[in-house]
Amino acid sequence: MRRTLLTATALAAFMLTLPIGQATAQEGVADLKDPSIRSFAMACSPARAQLRGEQLSEQRALVLAFCYGFVAGSSESPSNAKMDCAPAGVTVQQRVLILLKWAEENPEALNLDRGVALALAVAAAFPCGRPS
Repeated sequence: MRRTLLTATALAAFMLTLPIGQATAQEGVADLKDPSIRSFAMACSPARAQLRGEQLSEQRALVLAFCYGFVAGSSESPSNAKMDCAPAGVTVQQRVLILLKWAEENPEALNLDRGVALALAVAAAFPCGRPS
């Protein structure tokens, strides 16, 4: 668990140093530097295109990899264990899509930290203590 979080953090730090030529990809990297869910949702938005089978540019794929890494690491964080009642089979991509939907439905929360927003989004999608 700790190793996954450290790996995701190392990947994130590395990706922020990559030189990227396209303006859209540069904006994606800039979105990663801002801790708000507003910027993070913009960086993660290519997840929907990927789900539809669209080909992503290398730069957008790298930014999306950071997004997936952050979400994967956060989902394994002990601090989220009390709020994260998602079934075992929920994938990282599904968590990203849950986060994007939650961000769209909660525009008043777009300045929240991305980690807090992710925890709230997953808790809203999979409330703890609900009947099975």
